[in-house]
Amino acid sequence: MTTNNPPDFLTIIKQLSLDSISLHPTRTRFLEHRKVCLHTIGLNLTEEKLSTEVSRLAESGQQIEAAFLALLLHNHNLALTALKTGKNLPRHRVLAIAVAGYDRGNNDGLWSEAVDDMRQNAEDPYSRAIFALVRRGNWRDVLKEPSLPLTYSTAIALLHLSDTEVTKHINDATTSAEASGDISGIFLTGLTEQSISLFETYITKHPDLQTTVLAFAHVVPRYFTSHVDVQNAGGTGKGFVLSWAVIAFVALAVEKPIFSASIEVTMSQTVV
Repeated sequence: MTTNNPPDFLTIIKQLSLDSISLHPTRTRFLEHRKVCLHTIGLNLTEEKLSTEVSRLAESGQQIEAAFLALLLHNHNLALTALKTGKNLPRHRVLAIAVAGYDRGNNDGLWSEAVDDMRQNAEDPYSRAIFALVRRGNWRDVLKEPSLPLTYSTAIALLHLSDTEVTKHINDATTSAEASGDISGIFLTGLTEQSISLFETYITKHPDLQTTVLAFAHVVPRYFTSHVDVQNAGGTGKGFVLSWAVIAFVALAVEKPIFSASIEVTMSQTVV
Protein backbone atom coordinates (compact mmCIF):
# COMPACT_ATOMS: atom_id res chain seq x y z
CA MET A 1 0.00 0.00 0.00
CA THR A 2 1.41 3.40 -1.01
CA THR A 3 1.27 6.28 1.46
CA ASN A 4 1.47 9.92 0.53
CA ASN A 5 4.01 11.60 2.76
CA PRO A 6 3.51 15.31 3.43
CA PRO A 7 6.01 17.60 1.68
CA ASP A 8 9.00 18.66 3.73
CA PHE A 9 9.57 22.23 4.84
CA LEU A 10 11.99 23.16 2.05
CA THR A 11 9.58 21.87 -0.58
CA ILE A 12 6.83 24.08 0.82
CA ILE A 13 9.18 27.07 0.70
CA LYS A 14 9.85 26.46 -2.99
CA GLN A 15 6.13 26.10 -3.71
CA LEU A 16 5.53 29.49 -2.08
CA SER A 17 8.24 31.07 -4.30
CA LEU A 18 10.09 32.57 -1.34
CA ASP A 19 13.59 32.10 -2.72
CA SER A 20 13.56 35.64 -4.13
CA ILE A 21 13.03 37.31 -0.78
CA SER A 22 15.41 40.11 0.24
CA LEU A 23 16.93 38.51 3.31
CA HIS A 24 20.57 38.80 4.30
CA PRO A 25 20.93 37.90 7.97
CA THR A 26 24.52 37.79 9.12
CA ARG A 27 24.14 34.54 10.98
CA THR A 28 21.17 32.19 11.28
CA ARG A 29 20.40 28.50 11.44
CA PHE A 30 16.83 29.11 10.33
CA LEU A 31 16.99 31.02 7.07
CA GLU A 32 13.92 29.34 5.58
CA HIS A 33 11.89 29.93 8.74
CA ARG A 34 12.71 33.63 8.53
CA LYS A 35 11.59 33.67 4.92
CA VAL A 36 8.22 32.20 5.88
CA CYS A 37 7.83 34.75 8.67
CA LEU A 38 8.59 37.63 6.34
CA HIS A 39 6.14 36.22 3.81
CA THR A 40 3.49 36.09 6.54
CA ILE A 41 3.84 39.80 7.31
CA GLY A 42 3.81 40.81 3.65
CA LEU A 43 7.50 41.44 3.09
CA ASN A 44 8.19 38.75 0.52
CA LEU A 45 9.60 41.46 -1.73
CA THR A 46 11.91 41.17 -4.69
CA GLU A 47 13.70 44.35 -5.74
CA GLU A 48 10.97 44.92 -8.32
CA LYS A 49 8.16 44.45 -5.80
CA LEU A 50 9.96 46.64 -3.29
CA SER A 51 10.30 49.43 -5.85
CA THR A 52 6.61 49.15 -6.70
CA GLU A 53 5.52 49.26 -3.07
CA VAL A 54 7.82 52.16 -2.20
CA SER A 55 6.51 54.12 -5.21
CA ARG A 56 2.93 53.40 -4.20
CA LEU A 57 3.50 54.65 -0.66
CA ALA A 58 5.42 57.74 -1.76
CA GLU A 59 2.89 58.73 -4.41
CA SER A 60 0.06 58.42 -1.88
CA GLY A 61 1.77 60.92 0.42
CA GLN A 62 3.51 58.41 2.69
CA GLN A 63 7.05 59.30 1.62
CA ILE A 64 8.62 58.76 5.04
CA GLU A 65 7.17 55.27 5.51
CA ALA A 66 8.27 54.49 1.95
CA ALA A 67 11.82 55.61 2.76
CA PHE A 68 11.86 53.54 5.94
CA LEU A 69 10.70 50.43 4.07
CA ALA A 70 13.45 50.92 1.48
CA LEU A 71 16.09 51.29 4.22
CA LEU A 72 14.75 48.22 5.99
CA LEU A 73 15.30 46.17 2.85
CA HIS A 74 18.77 47.58 2.17
CA ASN A 75 17.96 49.99 -0.69
CA HIS A 76 19.21 53.42 0.37
CA ASN A 77 18.99 54.98 -3.10
CA LEU A 78 15.33 54.05 -3.26
CA ALA A 79 14.81 55.65 0.16
CA LEU A 80 16.27 58.93 -1.11
CA THR A 81 14.08 58.75 -4.21
CA ALA A 82 10.98 58.27 -2.04
CA LEU A 83 11.82 61.33 0.05
CA LYS A 84 12.08 63.43 -3.13
CA THR A 85 8.68 62.29 -4.44
CA GLY A 86 5.73 64.67 -4.38
CA LYS A 87 5.80 67.74 -2.15
CA ASN A 88 9.34 68.66 -1.18
CA LEU A 89 8.59 69.35 2.49
CA PRO A 90 11.31 70.50 4.93
CA ARG A 91 11.08 67.32 7.00
CA HIS A 92 11.62 65.25 3.85
CA ARG A 93 14.72 67.28 2.98
CA VAL A 94 16.10 66.87 6.52
CA LEU A 95 15.59 63.10 6.37
CA ALA A 96 17.21 62.92 2.94
CA ILE A 97 20.25 64.78 4.27
CA ALA A 98 20.40 62.42 7.25
CA VAL A 99 20.26 59.31 5.04
CA ALA A 100 22.88 60.73 2.68
CA GLY A 101 25.14 61.56 5.62
CA TYR A 102 24.71 58.05 6.98
CA ASP A 103 25.71 56.60 3.61
CA ARG A 104 28.90 58.67 3.69
CA GLY A 105 29.87 57.21 7.06
CA ASN A 106 29.26 60.21 9.32
CA ASN A 107 29.34 58.88 12.88
CA ASP A 108 31.27 61.37 15.02
CA GLY A 109 30.01 63.02 18.17
CA LEU A 110 28.61 66.12 16.49
CA TRP A 111 26.71 63.97 14.00
CA SER A 112 25.18 61.84 16.76
CA GLU A 113 24.18 64.93 18.73
CA ALA A 114 22.56 66.57 15.72
CA VAL A 115 20.65 63.40 14.81
CA ASP A 116 19.46 63.00 18.42
CA ASP A 117 18.04 66.52 18.34
CA MET A 118 16.22 65.84 15.07
CA ARG A 119 14.87 62.56 16.39
CA GLN A 120 13.42 64.19 19.49
CA ASN A 121 11.62 66.76 17.36
CA ALA A 122 10.28 64.24 14.85
CA GLU A 123 6.51 63.81 14.89
CA ASP A 124 6.02 60.36 13.40
CA PRO A 125 7.45 56.90 14.20
CA TYR A 126 9.05 56.42 10.77
CA SER A 127 11.07 59.63 11.05
CA ARG A 128 12.22 58.69 14.54
CA ALA A 129 13.11 55.21 13.33
CA ILE A 130 15.17 56.59 10.43
CA PHE A 131 17.03 58.99 12.72
CA ALA A 132 17.70 56.13 15.14
CA LEU A 133 19.23 54.12 12.30
CA VAL A 134 21.41 56.85 10.81
CA ARG A 135 22.77 57.83 14.22
CA ARG A 136 24.86 54.67 14.61
CA GLY A 137 23.68 52.24 11.97
CA ASN A 138 22.35 49.87 14.62
CA TRP A 139 18.91 48.35 14.02
CA ARG A 140 18.64 47.51 17.71
CA ASP A 141 18.37 51.25 18.33
CA VAL A 142 15.47 51.38 15.87
CA LEU A 143 13.64 48.65 17.79
CA LYS A 144 13.56 50.94 20.82
CA GLU A 145 11.06 53.17 19.01
CA PRO A 146 7.83 52.13 20.80
CA SER A 147 5.35 53.55 18.29
CA LEU A 148 6.77 51.65 15.32
CA PRO A 149 4.06 49.31 13.93
CA LEU A 150 4.37 45.70 15.04
CA THR A 151 4.80 44.47 11.47
CA TYR A 152 7.89 46.58 10.95
CA SER A 153 9.45 45.87 14.34
CA THR A 154 9.05 42.15 13.68
CA ALA A 155 10.61 42.56 10.24
CA ILE A 156 13.59 44.34 11.80
CA ALA A 157 14.09 41.43 14.17
CA LEU A 158 13.86 38.88 11.36
CA LEU A 159 16.26 40.78 9.11
CA HIS A 160 18.84 42.04 11.56
CA LEU A 161 18.90 40.09 14.84
CA SER A 162 20.45 36.79 15.87
CA ASP A 163 18.33 33.66 16.25
CA THR A 164 18.26 34.01 20.04
CA GLU A 165 17.29 37.68 19.81
CA VAL A 166 14.56 36.95 17.26
CA THR A 167 13.00 34.33 19.52
CA LYS A 168 13.01 36.70 22.50
CA HIS A 169 11.63 39.56 20.44
CA ILE A 170 8.75 37.48 19.07
CA ASN A 171 7.88 36.12 22.53
CA ASP A 172 7.94 39.60 24.06
CA ALA A 173 5.96 41.12 21.18
CA THR A 174 3.32 38.40 21.41
CA THR A 175 2.91 38.89 25.15
CA SER A 176 2.64 42.65 24.66
CA ALA A 177 0.04 42.31 21.88
CA GLU A 178 -2.09 40.00 24.02
CA ALA A 179 -1.90 42.36 26.99
CA SER A 180 -2.79 45.45 24.94
CA GLY A 181 -5.36 43.82 22.65
CA ASP A 182 -3.40 44.83 19.55
CA ILE A 183 -5.02 42.65 16.89
CA SER A 184 -2.17 43.30 14.49
CA GLY A 185 -0.49 40.67 16.67
CA ILE A 186 -2.65 38.03 15.01
CA PHE A 187 0.27 37.19 12.71
CA LEU A 188 2.22 36.23 15.85
CA THR A 189 -0.45 34.16 17.59
CA GLY A 190 -2.19 32.79 14.53
CA LEU A 191 -5.88 31.92 14.81
CA THR A 192 -5.16 29.52 17.65
CA GLU A 193 -6.12 29.16 21.30
CA GLN A 194 -3.53 31.84 22.04
CA SER A 195 -5.36 34.35 19.87
CA ILE A 196 -8.49 34.10 22.03
CA SER A 197 -6.63 35.89 24.80
CA LEU A 198 -5.63 38.64 22.37
CA PHE A 199 -9.20 39.14 21.12
CA GLU A 200 -10.54 39.01 24.67
CA THR A 201 -8.51 42.09 25.52
CA TYR A 202 -9.45 43.71 22.23
CA ILE A 203 -13.17 43.29 22.93
CA THR A 204 -12.87 44.79 26.41
CA LYS A 205 -11.29 47.91 24.89
CA HIS A 206 -13.27 48.21 21.66
CA PRO A 207 -17.00 47.48 21.13
CA ASP A 208 -16.20 45.54 17.99
CA LEU A 209 -17.46 41.99 18.13
CA GLN A 210 -17.80 41.85 14.34
CA THR A 211 -14.05 41.86 13.69
CA THR A 212 -13.58 39.02 16.17
CA VAL A 213 -16.40 37.01 14.64
CA LEU A 214 -15.05 37.42 11.12
CA ALA A 215 -11.58 36.36 12.27
CA PHE A 216 -12.74 33.24 14.09
CA ALA A 217 -15.10 32.24 11.31
CA HIS A 218 -11.99 30.85 9.59
CA VAL A 219 -11.33 28.36 12.37
CA VAL A 220 -14.72 27.61 13.94
CA PRO A 221 -15.84 24.88 13.87
CA ARG A 222 -12.94 23.47 11.88
CA TYR A 223 -10.41 23.72 14.71
CA PHE A 224 -12.31 24.81 17.81
CA THR A 225 -14.65 21.86 18.02
CA SER A 226 -14.85 20.95 21.68
CA HIS A 227 -15.55 22.33 25.12
CA VAL A 228 -11.94 21.56 26.06
CA ASP A 229 -10.49 23.76 23.30
CA VAL A 230 -12.36 26.84 24.46
CA GLN A 231 -12.23 26.22 28.17
CA ASN A 232 -8.46 25.74 28.16
CA ALA A 233 -7.95 28.85 26.05
CA GLY A 234 -10.46 31.04 27.82
CA GLY A 235 -9.37 30.66 31.41
CA THR A 236 -11.86 31.76 34.05
CA GLY A 237 -13.93 34.76 35.03
CA LYS A 238 -14.70 37.49 32.53
CA GLY A 239 -12.25 36.12 30.00
CA PHE A 240 -13.98 32.73 30.14
CA VAL A 241 -17.39 34.28 29.47
CA LEU A 242 -16.04 36.37 26.59
CA SER A 243 -14.45 33.30 25.01
CA TRP A 244 -17.74 31.43 25.20
CA ALA A 245 -19.61 34.39 23.75
CA VAL A 246 -17.21 34.77 20.83
CA ILE A 247 -17.16 31.10 19.89
CA ALA A 248 -20.93 30.71 20.31
CA PHE A 249 -21.62 33.78 18.19
CA VAL A 250 -19.31 32.56 15.43
CA ALA A 251 -20.86 29.10 15.48
CA LEU A 252 -24.29 30.64 14.94
CA ALA A 253 -22.96 33.01 12.28
CA VAL A 254 -21.63 30.17 10.15
CA GLU A 255 -24.73 28.06 10.90
CA LYS A 256 -22.70 25.15 12.15
CA PRO A 257 -23.45 24.68 15.87
CA ILE A 258 -20.56 23.14 17.75
CA PHE A 259 -22.02 22.95 21.26
CA SER A 260 -23.77 19.98 22.74
CA ALA A 261 -26.92 20.62 24.78
CA SER A 262 -25.08 20.12 28.05
CA ILE A 263 -22.38 22.60 27.10
CA GLU A 264 -25.00 25.18 26.06
CA VAL A 265 -26.65 24.82 29.47
CA THR A 266 -23.29 25.24 31.18
CA MET A 267 -22.59 28.38 29.17
CA SER A 268 -25.99 29.94 29.88
CA GLN A 269 -25.56 29.26 33.59
CA THR A 270 -22.12 30.83 33.54
CA VAL A 271 -23.37 33.95 31.79
CA VAL A 272 -26.27 34.31 34.21
